[in-house]
Amino acid sequence: MICVLYVSKHHKNTEKLLKSLNGCDGIEVDLFDFNKGEIPDFNKYEYIGFGSGIYAGKFDKNLRSYIDKNFDASGKKVFLVSTSGIGKTAHNNSLEKTLSEKGASVIGSFNCKGFDTFGPLKIIGGKGKGRPNEEDMKNFRKYILSIIK
Repeated sequence: MICVLYVSKHHKNTEKLLKSLNGCDGIEVDLFDFNKGEIPDFNKYEYIGFGSGIYAGKFDKNLRSYIDKNFDASGKKVFLVSTSGIGKTAHNNSLEKTLSEKGASVIGSFNCKGFDTFGPLKIIGGKGKGRPNEEDMKNFRKYILSIIK
């Protein structure tokens, strides 16, 4: 069983990516929106994902704080999912390190481009319009299948 606790603001890029999972290739994922106060019972799941847009180069600060203070990572199989204007998986490195230090087995990390209108990008209409797209979602499903098999 798989769950993902996520934050997806502004353009809902991360949520769109996550919702593309259910029903594809036999994958069933329980999604929990952190901003709505939805917190799963992590003990019910074999695989635990954390998802967020990238804000100023990092996962959402409130989700990050929750993980730091409340998530018992010991022995858990964890993966990360993020979307960002530039699409760099390296944005996940800091949280990967934190989870590893807390005793989690970090089994994967995924990032793809998302529509971004932060700051001055708003003036030019943003970047990454139309992302994540079908190809991104296909790559994400492939990624999930590779880490849970």
